[in-house]
Amino acid sequence: MTIDRDASKGEQPPPSRRALRTVVALTFLCPAPAGMVFLMGSDRIAQLPLRLQWPLVVIAFLGATSMSVAIALPVLRRAWLVMVGHETRRRPDFLPLLLSLWPATFTSVGFALLSEFLQEQGVGASDPSGAPSQSGALAYYVWHFLDAIPYLEIPRTVGWELGFTYVDHVNPVLLLVYKLVVITPVLALGFTLWRERSFTHGQQSADPGTGS
Repeated sequence: MTIDRDASKGEQPPPSRRALRTVVALTFLCPAPAGMVFLMGSDRIAQLPLRLQWPLVVIAFLGATSMSVAIALPVLRRAWLVMVGHETRRRPDFLPLLLSLWPATFTSVGFALLSEFLQEQGVGASDPSGAPSQSGALAYYVWHFLDAIPYLEIPRTVGWELGFTYVDHVNPVLLLVYKLVVITPVLALGFTLWRERSFTHGQQSADPGTGS
């Protein structure tokens, strides 16, 4: 595989069609099970036989989590930026970062479904006791997502406090995985966009024939 000569100038070769198809599948097909399970609600899920509950929740979790792959892996991240129009410069630079909330949201739903289900099965525990609802578990992950944004401290700024915390040994591990597969890729995407924008502005400043 050859490297584009323009790579040294900040330009990268376009992603392959396979990468683009993979990103489309990850973005639009993988969240379907998580969305279905979330809309069904924990009460309807509990009415199913236990041998069906486990695979249903696990499939929803894995499907939702796989969405983060679209912005986590560099080769797919480039394809994802092309898909949302960033590479053609037809959309503002901040829009890809805003659109990254789509996979981040559904991945958060997948983690919330698993945390709520594990506590229903007696694997997880919270303080105060009692299993939080699916929306409560989702708020738990969204809170940590917003809290991870550097310098802003959004939850504390708006006075948002969680009404519970997990006190078992499973959910803290899930939260760590969540930070690795959801929060870190979104922050990395923001850094990538900032770096590309700085490079472009630097080129325009250095090129006397480029006007603003």
